[in-house]
Amino acid sequence: MDFERFKAVKIIMQRAQVNNCPISAVKTTIYKDTTTDKHVFVNEFKNNAEYVVVSFSVRISCFDEQIKLVGTIKDYKYNDVFAAPGEEFGQNKLIASPDESINSFAVEITHIEFEDDYFWDESIRKIDNHKAEETIAVEMAPEIPVEEAPAIEESPVQNEVLAVRENTVQNEAAVVSRDAVQEEVSVAKEQKKQKEKKPMPGFVKTLIVFGIIAVLLMISYIAFCKYNQYSDYNRGAAYMASGEYDYAITVYTRLGNYEDSPALLLEAKKAYAASLYDAGEYQNAIAIYRELGNCDEQILACYNGWVLSMEKAGQYTEALQLAQESGLPIDETIINEIKYQLGKQSFDNQSYEEAIGYFTEVSDYEDSKKLIQDVTYAYGRQMMDAGNYEKTIELFETISSFKDVPQLLLKVQYLQGVRYKDSKSYEAAIQYFTEAGDYEDSAAQMKECYFMQAQDYKKQGQYEKAMEYFKLADDYEGTQEEYYNALYLHLLEAMKTEVTLETVELLEELPRDYEDSAAIIRTLKRYVDHVGEYEWTTSNDKDINEKGGFEDHIFVKLTFTDGEAHMTVDGNDVDLKDFKYDSGTNSNTYTMLNTTTITRTFNGKVHTYKKIIEE
Repeated sequence: MDFERFKAVKIIMQRAQVNNCPISAVKTTIYKDTTTDKHVFVNEFKNNAEYVVVSFSVRISCFDEQIKLVGTIKDYKYNDVFAAPGEEFGQNKLIASPDESINSFAVEITHIEFEDDYFWDESIRKIDNHKAEETIAVEMAPEIPVEEAPAIEESPVQNEVLAVRENTVQNEAAVVSRDAVQEEVSVAKEQKKQKEKKPMPGFVKTLIVFGIIAVLLMISYIAFCKYNQYSDYNRGAAYMASGEYDYAITVYTRLGNYEDSPALLLEAKKAYAASLYDAGEYQNAIAIYRELGNCDEQILACYNGWVLSMEKAGQYTEALQLAQESGLPIDETIINEIKYQLGKQSFDNQSYEEAIGYFTEVSDYEDSKKLIQDVTYAYGRQMMDAGNYEKTIELFETISSFKDVPQLLLKVQYLQGVRYKDSKSYEAAIQYFTEAGDYEDSAAQMKECYFMQAQDYKKQGQYEKAMEYFKLADDYEGTQEEYYNALYLHLLEAMKTEVTLETVELLEELPRDYEDSAAIIRTLKRYVDHVGEYEWTTSNDKDINEKGGFEDHIFVKLTFTDGEAHMTVDGNDVDLKDFKYDSGTNSNTYTMLNTTTITRTFNGKVHTYKKIIEE
């Protein structure tokens, strides 16, 4: 059916068939003929019988919108149906609507003709056979008895009879020859002889009669089948010529191996599939091509047409799903257009992430690259308004030079920094304030975060890290005092395990009156006098030898017992006076070579000490 010309306006589902009818009316579809603006309708039926339907008649009742009967189409006949058992049919039979006011139809089957002389009629309400009807009629015909003619025997009065008949004939002015009378007498004699013969038994006569009938029926059946095959063969050719390939397929299937029917059946299926493709019935065409086999090219063409038709109808999601499920290389141009349209739909529906996905897949198609920027910008603004700054930053960084994105990006980074600062995630806040640069008071916010993070490190005992962050906090209020405190605590902790000139240098950063730093410095200087790197010169050999005899290896040992530090150099005690330690026991070995260096190994780390004795 030409669906461009005929548009369906209403579908009426028919009720179940009654009266034991082997055909059921399924539905009636009312179409509008766009070329004439007239209504036509199509009835669809299903064959529920065990025989092929050849033709049938229907009675169609027509009703208006108020369900008022406005007319009846009586004995409308469907010819050349050839519907197999279980087959649905009638979809291609257009019937002109008798009145434009008709809104619905009721369809009733009145008579059906099946193959092999079977039929159904609403008057008998069962499937019967025409041949059986004729046989019954013959069997029920009354027998007419045949009266036997009386025998004529030779007698002495023969001449008298002849004389009387001659006289009678003469009286009636008729001339009858004696020879004729003699012939009549001969016939009478023959009848007498036949009567005297022994009759043939009845069952023999019956067998002969039935034998003759059987032979005649067989000959008739063979002739009938041959005629039907010949007739179907010609009918199939006619269907092919008129383009009714589905009917041709039914006929050639029924013919089996008759003549070249298998080859014609294959040709009919190919032609039917091609006609379905041309009519846009791609799914049905694909089913036939798959049945035929070796039709990959045609199947791909059907899928391309099917996907394209869905795309033209705006069914983009369904079209893409069909293309993916086919597993075939669908035309890339069609797929690109579908994804492009899906991207635009998603953009319009504010499904931005989905839209970006579609446009990215077809980034080289049409203006997809520009649309990616538009969608990303809209998505970023949406996320910014929703307070999802991290997602906003992620999106804006992909279009960093688009429209006013540079300014918006600084703003969002600043807002995200404030959020992290408020939640005391100072390290993360510092990162975002750094990115925000000179946006508003980002620099001041960052100093505050450095200060707060330094305090956290100090509380955790990470004094060196705290000192680093206090320095970065720069002139933030209270920073200098907090730095001194962190430095002092760090030095006290460090002196529990090692004492170097670097330790003394750090202590000297403290104000002289800070806590007990001055006393600690004095103690450490005495200690450092005994360890260090000496400059080896000829002028001070004597001084060096007097202080320890450095020509050989010397050993400087520092131990901790009961909270006090003890030092020995080559076994000689060194007084550390008030240098106290909180707890712990540890040992360090210092090695002085008779060269110019003193090295100390502590926990795998080598330290170098230096002290220059001037001349």
